[in-house]
Amino acid sequence: MKHLLYITNARIPTEKAHGVQIMKSCEAFARTGARVTLIVPRRVNALKENPFRYYGVKPVFSIRKISSPDFFRIPFFPRSAAFFLHAVIFALAAVTQLFFRHSKDAIYYSRDYVTLFFLCLFGFHPIAEIHDYRASRPKRAIGFIAARAKKIVVNSEGTFAALNAHYALARGKCAVVSNGVDPLFFAVKESRDEARMKLGMPKDAFIIGYVGGLETIGREKGVATLLEAFHVLSHAAKRYIVYVVGGPASRAQQYKKRATELGIPPHQAVFTGHIPYTDIPLYLKAMDAVVIPLPATEHALTTSPIKLFEFFAAGKVIIASDLPALRAHLNEKNALFFEPENARDLAQKMQFIAEHPEEKDRLSRQAALDATNHTWDSRAKNIIDFIA
Repeated sequence: MKHLLYITNARIPTEKAHGVQIMKSCEAFARTGARVTLIVPRRVNALKENPFRYYGVKPVFSIRKISSPDFFRIPFFPRSAAFFLHAVIFALAAVTQLFFRHSKDAIYYSRDYVTLFFLCLFGFHPIAEIHDYRASRPKRAIGFIAARAKKIVVNSEGTFAALNAHYALARGKCAVVSNGVDPLFFAVKESRDEARMKLGMPKDAFIIGYVGGLETIGREKGVATLLEAFHVLSHAAKRYIVYVVGGPASRAQQYKKRATELGIPPHQAVFTGHIPYTDIPLYLKAMDAVVIPLPATEHALTTSPIKLFEFFAAGKVIIASDLPALRAHLNEKNALFFEPENARDLAQKMQFIAEHPEEKDRLSRQAALDATNHTWDSRAKNIIDFIA
């Protein structure tokens, strides 16, 4: 039985999507038969819940936390400097421990650059998992990782293309493996009406949802376009409601203010803020359609959004920006597309799906069927087979 050590500088649990990806990946790696240890820093964390319970993950792997200074707690300390210092100290501490405590026959795996750099420097030849590479020019540290990593796993064809343009990666060394989903986690027993009753949602409204983080690297992810589209749509009938589920709270407040400026009544635009991950399946069950309103930025070329696969598993009608990274998994059989950042086009697509229940049912069935092709377990097996 191989020992896979997943080392990454992440606060676990976290309200951000990478926490889901890390925990679900470790669970799936363990189910391939590997002995898995997740190594993360010990951080002050407002989320006190047990990580396995928080993510609905079975405790089939172990979590080891390494103490390192938490510079984020120091008032007025620059956040960029705090992040860099914390990342370097954690990586040095983790890699030093590994050097003395573990066999080099183990599989060393990471998704953050600083840890990967030190793993390569100490001669471990790790598996590098790289997400959303968007550097405008080559970076020597990443080139060092690309040359010395045993294998590289990337989340999308866009990420591979961007990396390959800078570091000339051989396909035999690099594999494109998208994110995944646990279909059973989203197979809630409640009906749509029962889910709405539990969540205090109106039974007869057509509910459109956005579920996920509201920003990435400080940039918004298209919810402003969704609100503008809903403003257009809300004039057509009063039976529409939009639910925006996710944080951070500061961005949710900005959107709430924007909805007010657009004249959308509070009962028609609901902002929940961050919710526990285990509550997401119930919210999705209650919704009629979900929107992925990504703007046409460089992020849209490299992303592999976990929420897309979660929407599949929940059997949701997906209305998405027409972007290449989303087209990698979406098509006319399982989604509706709108022109990115075009609020009027999005409003038309939302109204169309509300007025055509047979199309809604067809897209929903296909989404649920497609979820079976994107499980965390199949993803883990593909990676293990690739790196074996």
